[in-house]
Amino acid sequence: MFNLQGIDISEQRIQNVKRHYESKHSDYNTKYPARSTERQKRVDFLKTELRRQQTIFSKAHTVQKKAFVASLKVAWTLCKHKKPFSDVMLLRNVSLKLHLLCSVTIRNCMIQFVRNSMQFLLAGAL
Repeated sequence: MFNLQGIDISEQRIQNVKRHYESKHSDYNTKYPARSTERQKRVDFLKTELRRQQTIFSKAHTVQKKAFVASLKVAWTLCKHKKPFSDVMLLRNVSLKLHLLCSVTIRNCMIQFVRNSMQFLLAGAL
């Protein structure tokens, strides 16, 4: 332990947590007495809320990761065939691969992006 003016850092942290608990949550013991059903219900509720929040973040992360992987596969396929982004047949093949690879929301975003890009390219060619 690191010693600062005769008090261990861990003791300082304990004091900080204790002070916070006593000042911000002083009524917790009166509302939810120790070893009571109310306290157990509250603890279970807080645990489920924590799990719910954690799953929201992990779901968002996995969707972003799948979208990133799908965009890399599109770019890799275009580079492999040495074709421009305006090659419709190649994009159709890539979209079929994406259909098998991604979820519905990612597919819809990618398809809308391809449609918008194709409209932009065709408008520029006219």
